[in-house]
Amino acid sequence: MSMGPRITPSNPVRKLGRMDYERCAALHNELYHLSWRGSCPSPHITWWEYFSPSQKIAETLDPSLIEFLKLAYVEPKDNPKDPMERPALFYWIHSLIPPDAFFETLVEELYPGRFLWLYCTTGYNMGDERGILYDQEESLAAFIGHIFEESPMCIHGWGFKPLEVILDAYLDMIDEAKVTLMCPNPPDWPAVMKPWVLHPYTKSDVDKALSAMQKLLDAIQARQPVHQATNYNPWSDLDLLTSINLPPKTFIHDFLTGLSPQRIPFRYIAPGIRLPTVSEFAAQPYLGSYPTNDPTKLPLLLFYTDNKKGLGQSHPEGDDKSLYQSGLNGFGDRGMVQLDKVLLRWAQMVEDGEWEIGKDGVVDKIERFKDADTEMHWYKYCLPPSW
Repeated sequence: MSMGPRITPSNPVRKLGRMDYERCAALHNELYHLSWRGSCPSPHITWWEYFSPSQKIAETLDPSLIEFLKLAYVEPKDNPKDPMERPALFYWIHSLIPPDAFFETLVEELYPGRFLWLYCTTGYNMGDERGILYDQEESLAAFIGHIFEESPMCIHGWGFKPLEVILDAYLDMIDEAKVTLMCPNPPDWPAVMKPWVLHPYTKSDVDKALSAMQKLLDAIQARQPVHQATNYNPWSDLDLLTSINLPPKTFIHDFLTGLSPQRIPFRYIAPGIRLPTVSEFAAQPYLGSYPTNDPTKLPLLLFYTDNKKGLGQSHPEGDDKSLYQSGLNGFGDRGMVQLDKVLLRWAQMVEDGEWEIGKDGVVDKIERFKDADTEMHWYKYCLPPSW
């Protein structure tokens, strides 16, 4: 790997027809060194050295997978530890699986020898997790967050991708400080999977959301007819955030604070979806009464609709929580999609001329989202899988 293992536009995924074992091992070992905090000098024991699998086991494995296991480290040679005392490779995955558990999957009877349990999880969800499964037939892998998701993901191929894409995404999360090594005296929250901490949000998350919102606002404003307009930004006065006791040091507080200087000369930012008025935003129905002590999980109404009901029409299927969700993404156990991805998709719809723009922003009504149920337009209302 003369260009290094990380995936970039100039160093994309290589289509080799097999596992790119050199790259996967290099990415795995980069996570390994980080998890050991770089304090363990070489040499290191590889999975193959540590377990010395039998010939019978080796015959069940794809040759490129064998090469990966011969390169992937499991612990320092001069500092052996009990497997359960080793630091987790990443927040969601603890380590590579022992060979006798490789084929302990829920789909082994359906696909004998095809799907292999490669990485076990850290127990971040009290034991209901699976880990990373590897498809030896397609040379693809997927993180499976819950055991009940295992069969449908394997049967339909949901979330499966080259293993290097998953491992590189974990390093991306570390680069963006979404996941960090814990400090010497970690707090009770956010939760720790030694030595890793998963943060609910980062400055990068806020910056990306503000950039996406700016892109959407600019796209709409560039297509508006010339007219006199007032500023419809309800968050221009930051006292509004204080009045509803919006917790500081949360994503939404930082996002709205960053948005406050923005002048917004229209209300509708998507079909039937608009900015709230000051009084609407101040009348939050959940803050102060929602049963949680986690300030990042307080539901807050950010954008509003006109609440049209009783039209005698059924709600489109896309009206439920699946709209703009990335589904079983195969990276990790994060069900919620980031705000910036939705805003960028809306900006693209405006830039592509999919939505009509008028003096008050997007003209199309909420019913436009019924396009998500059509064969011709459904893909416009989906997001590509990502972490």
